[in-house]
Parts: sequence; structure tokens; C-alpha cells
Amino acid sequence: MQDSKQSRFGRGRRVALFVLLPLGVFLFVGPGHGSAAGVTFNTVYVDPARGGGEPFVIYSHAAHDLVYSSHEGTTLTDSSFLSGANCDIVTDPPNNVGPDGYICSYNNQVNMWYSTDAGHTWTKSLGNPVYTGFSDPSLTEDECTSAGACNIYDTGINLANDALYASPDGGVTWAAGTPQCPPTGGDRPWLAGGKYGEVFMSSNITGGQGTHTIYHGTVTQVGGQNASLTCGTTGIADSGGQGQIYYN
Repeated sequence: MQDSKQSRFGRGRRVALFVLLPLGVFLFVGPGHGSAAGVTFNTVYVDPARGGGEPFVIYSHAAHDLVYSSHEGTTLTDSSFLSGANCDIVTDPPNNVGPDGYICSYNNQVNMWYSTDAGHTWTKSLGNPVYTGFSDPSLTEDECTSAGACNIYDTGINLANDALYASPDGGVTWAAGTPQCPPTGGDRPWLAGGKYGEVFMSSNITGGQGTHTIYHGTVTQVGGQNASLTCGTTGIADSGGQGQIYYN
């Protein structure tokens, strides 16, 4: 396991979610003679109606698609008046997945999308409401089997909990997971996929074992399908660690 320092995006910032797609390529004509047609970029909005920040994007080798995750808007709260007619906010283009609008889309889980066309269009995943945590996503993938099966993992926190969940189909569904990986909760988790069916989470936990601690998660399958994900209750203290972790 290796650590490297990585800067964070500001938590409270309200930012538009977008990706930049290269539209040009370099052209080479004959040996020793070349000309470059400049690379241009086109802005594609992942979602025009939802909050975002701390974005992650990863390629799924199982589904051959892109998975994108961001927090919902760290400073938002789930209030009773943010429902019903109060949330009938019109968006352009129309948003047909879940509540509309930046505020009304809050449901206490990090946002997740997937793209099957190299990032040109994005589909919002329904996620899994059991695995709560609106902030601090981190994406990773475990080792693929010889048959091409592998999982994408994501996380989200409420400070009182660090949720951890897995998707075997490139971010479309997230059946297996746990709302509480470190038993005492934590802050700013980072993920590293291990061998097939295992993942490591590092988190600045809120008590008991020091500040930066690494936990081991395991996916259990039933009938060849992901059924559950559990984390060890005892972590490995890593007093010198901070930032993104990697499995080697």
C-alpha cells in the first residue's frame, strides 16, 4: 500500500459538473514530415441541475464505460420544505431522474453517473439509498478476473459514517455495500482496489485508533452476483499517511 499527497477540492463550492472532450488529433504525414491540427475541446455538462464538487472519474474494465462521482453539495441540508411543489424546479434541458434543481436533488448520497459513449452523454445512477453519505467520493477498481469481471467502488461520508459500496456493471447498479466501514466513522476516505472482490479504505477516523487508518473490505457473492460487502472492524494505523492510496 502506498500513499501520495493529493489536493482536495473545496467542500462548499458550488460548481458545474463538466468534462472536456478532445475533438482534434495529431496528424502525421510521411517520415520526417508532420503537421499538427490543433487539439480543441468541447464542454459537455455531466448534469445541469445537480450540485457537485470533489469529482472523480474512472474507466470500468468490466462494462467498458466511464463512471463519474461527485458530492451533492456539502453545505446543503435535507429540510422538510424542500419537497413536493417546492421542488418543481424547471431545468433546461429537462431532468428526468430524481428531483429537479440544485437544492431539491439532495438525498444524502454522493452523485454517480455513467457514460457508454466516451463521455459525450451521461446517465444518472439511482445508487442505493441505504449507503448514506453526501460528500467525499473516491472511485477505484479491483483486479479483473480472467473472464473480465471486476468491481468499481465508491464511498461517501456524513462524518458519523463512511459508506462503501460496489458496482459490477460500470456504475449502473450498486447492490452490495455497507453504510459503515470504519466502525466510528471518519473524514476524507480514499479507496484502493485490491484483488477481485476486495478493496481498501483509508480514513481519518474519529476515535480509537489514531487519525489515519486503513480498513479492508470484502465483497461476498451468491450465485455469481454481488450480495454483500463487509469491512473489517480493526484497521491498520498509518500515522504518516495522507491522501490517495494505491494497492501494489
